[in-house]
Amino acid sequence: MLFIIFLSIPILEIYLFIKISEYLGSLQTILLIVLTALIGSLLIKSKAIKTIYEMKEVGVADRNKFLELVGDGIYLFISGVLLITPGFITDLIGFTLFFKRPRKLLLKFLKKKFVNNYF
Repeated sequence: MLFIIFLSIPILEIYLFIKISEYLGSLQTILLIVLTALIGSLLIKSKAIKTIYEMKEVGVADRNKFLELVGDGIYLFISGVLLITPGFITDLIGFTLFFKRPRKLLLKFLKKKFVNNYF
């Protein structure tokens, strides 16, 4: 299953590059890809710095809050990698993971799936 996902995402990205460049033009498509990478990098950098400062303030005394911040940091890292990776699908997923509400919904889904199945 994972192999199919890793194979299909680049194929879909190439397809989207072609279709969007037909609509916008090649140069505009390339500029859009670069622009999303730059915007994503700046957003992630500022949010990551804020999360690190919050982790320092909370410390390990409040374990639940600290673990929540660590989880946010992991999601932000994944979001940053996806935003820097050229492509529209990866940008969409990266921007989605950047916001707290979708991250919480994903975490809730993963907890439900793994806790019920494995613990």
